[in-house]
Amino acid sequence: MEDRRKVQFWISAEDSDELADLVKESRKSSLSELIRDALSLYAWVVDAVAGGGRLQLVDSEGERFNVVLPGLSDRKATKSKPTTGAVRKREALATR
Repeated sequence: MEDRRKVQFWISAEDSDELADLVKESRKSSLSELIRDALSLYAWVVDAVAGGGRLQLVDSEGERFNVVLPGLSDRKATKSKPTTGAVRKREALATR
């Protein structure tokens, strides 16, 4: 069995409701699954930005939008090697 840790924190009722809605909308089996997937995606974005990349969204009409994440998008590129976890998560999330 993998090493597991319990994490507890307080969030607003509004954020809790939003998380519950996201679990349903994304068809995740649990809040834990949603948070693990969100963590994987965020780790991938942090790694990409640290390597000089940027995050864009392409809408259904092909229009591109730059996505700015507070405290992340203004970081200088470090060209550091990604962590093993970030590499694994990137490979799991990447589709072409």
